[in-house]
Amino acid sequence: MTKRALILGLTGGYGGAMAKELAGAGYELRALVRDVERGRAAAQALGVTAQLWRGDVLALQDVMRAA
Repeated sequence: MTKRALILGLTGGYGGAMAKELAGAGYELRALVRDVERGRAAAQALGVTAQLWRGDVLALQDVMRAA
């Protein structure tokens, strides 16, 4: 079974740190971001691979779609 995590706030300090730790532990990452290009740059800077989903963490339908 694939371990999967949804990161809310990949471009921030806490979200970036969590992404790095979870990726290192073998999780497949999904990230909900407002700006896909900024999210892509953040993932690259962190050295992680993440499926990026454009959306707003305050919009339940966006979070559910990404999850």
